[in-house]
Amino acid sequence: MTRRMFIVDDEPSLVAICRIILERKGFEVVGSALDGEEAVAAYKALKDGADMVLLDYRMPRKNGLETMDELLGIDSGLKVLFMSADTSIMEAALRDGAAGFIVKPFEISELIGTVKRILGIPEEELRTTV
Repeated sequence: MTRRMFIVDDEPSLVAICRIILERKGFEVVGSALDGEEAVAAYKALKDGADMVLLDYRMPRKNGLETMDELLGIDSGLKVLFMSADTSIMEAALRDGAAGFIVKPFEISELIGTVKRILGIPEEELRTTV
């Protein structure tokens, strides 16, 4: 089963890298955004939502905690994985609904391993190439 992913980060290069990694592992990236306001609007426009959003904290116009709150208000079943160098918000993110938190910079294996754990994906279900 293909899992649908949505990426939100104010660094276009990180969005592009995450997209490549996820698609090579067999995920479908259904959308992305460069800030929180854009993320909420783009997510609302998705026909079938997503299984998971990868979300940065420090972004212009709306931070990751505010964005997560709005996204979970739209789709309470959405899994949120924070990706941030700011560890001071880790506790708040997890308390407020994030399913996981990885610290930037992170290894590809950490990203994929965390995504699989959160989504409950068995090892053999994903492609093995990166």
